[in-house]
Amino acid sequence: MKRQKISARIAPGILCVLLGAVMYCWMTGMKPLGVGLVGFGGVLLAFSALSALESARPKAARFCRKALAALLAVFSTALLVTEVFILANARTDEDPSADYLIVLGAQVVGTQPSGVLYDRLKAAEAYLNAHPQTVAIVTGGQGVDEDISEAQCMADWLIAHGIGPQRILLETRATRTAENILYAEELIAGREEDPEQVRIAVLTSEFHLMRAKLLARWAGLDACGVAAPSANPAVLVSNCFREAFAVWNCLVFDRGAFQGA
Repeated sequence: MKRQKISARIAPGILCVLLGAVMYCWMTGMKPLGVGLVGFGGVLLAFSALSALESARPKAARFCRKALAALLAVFSTALLVTEVFILANARTDEDPSADYLIVLGAQVVGTQPSGVLYDRLKAAEAYLNAHPQTVAIVTGGQGVDEDISEAQCMADWLIAHGIGPQRILLETRATRTAENILYAEELIAGREEDPEQVRIAVLTSEFHLMRAKLLARWAGLDACGVAAPSANPAVLVSNCFREAFAVWNCLVFDRGAFQGA
């Protein structure tokens, strides 16, 4: 009977860990959610272990359980608040017309856009067709697992879909979102006598738009946001979860990059 009770306690945690591992290893675009499930399963297993310990060390077990519950409550609250801000900004601003459209990069698979990058390119194509005077700045360097830079992949795709090459500027150095914004700003400053009078829009996935606009504001850009809808709802949920951690990292580490720019 005792073994059955222990098995019942640990089964949900083990199930979450296994499901998370499957999502991380074998389901495209689901790695962030997989990591989250593994972590949640680990918390369940920790509570199960404390329950088993309670008969031998009741005071220590109760203290550890309260501490773990408090940490979990703080984490959950911070995650919920961050997700509210992410979702509140996951839409295109009113009147997004601009002189320059900064299109933020994402992973390239060989020489082809990943699913997330494809969604951004479809939105960029629609925007550029609707705003024929806008110049696109496609931004993103080449990762170790990519055959070409993200910017080159985006430029090739847009040109193949009817966007004139004279309307496309490439920024091929950036390795993260903060650099996307900084280097795009440098391109604009090199072309315009008065960059502050230039209207700018930033296009990225809807889950990424809050952080992109925050970084643009830190860079001194009065940029409107253009959301690229994610085609896969499951991947959207996974990326929203991942983005919360990226926002925290941005708040802690990226502000300094703009202050020193």
